[in-house]
Amino acid sequence: MTSAHSIRLVALTAAGLLALPGISACGNVAENVAQNAAEQVAEDVMGGDVDISDNSLTVTDDEGNEMAVGEGISIPDTWPGDVPLYEGGELSMVTVQADGTAYAMWTTSEAPADAMDTYSSALEATGYTLEQEADLGGTLMREFRSSTRTVSVVAGEGDGMTTLNVTAVTN
Repeated sequence: MTSAHSIRLVALTAAGLLALPGISACGNVAENVAQNAAEQVAEDVMGGDVDISDNSLTVTDDEGNEMAVGEGISIPDTWPGDVPLYEGGELSMVTVQADGTAYAMWTTSEAPADAMDTYSSALEATGYTLEQEADLGGTLMREFRSSTRTVSVVAGEGDGMTTLNVTAVTN
């Protein structure tokens, strides 16, 4: 993905997130018109497919990059099969790039250490080895490796919820 393309994707994501509450508050006719117009503008700028529904935004561009953010989203079929999903929380953002780089963010009521341990166990069960770890004032970071991929995991707490961020890149 080019730098300009990345900037457009981020800008569209931000615009979509800001528009979601307003769109969902409108009546059906107004909601459908606003949704279709927003999707068309985004598709014209980016190319690909944009879907704005309820409290979520999903984008798939012409290069095969996928992104979903919001409530009720799911992991794309292109998510790397050797990278486990976190079963203890709610998915709030996911991206999978055409080069195989993947990122997901879950929120959970588990404490950061518990969420990290749960996900670390899942990684180790699929053949990943812990390479390094750090605790930066309650924000936990771990990096795991397999023969083909590196997975970085960050768990931290804010506003009474834990966020677990997983980034997977091909070695």
